[in-house]
Amino acid sequence: MNHLHDLPRYCPDCGVELTDEQDLAVEYWQGDQRIYHVWCRTCSWAGDIVRVRRMLGHEPAE
Repeated sequence: MNHLHDLPRYCPDCGVELTDEQDLAVEYWQGDQRIYHVWCRTCSWAGDIVRVRRMLGHEPAE
């Protein structure tokens, strides 16, 4: 796994590139799952980004 390659590069909220020295993108592990905690200095969004391998959803009723 290439950890630096997989780090989030853009804020999921405002879309700005996370290149400022005060932006934060940190990888941590929970069991076998890789999680990235991100904080964007531009919009102050903070949250975790997790790769979803499979998602089951439903279609809304018409």
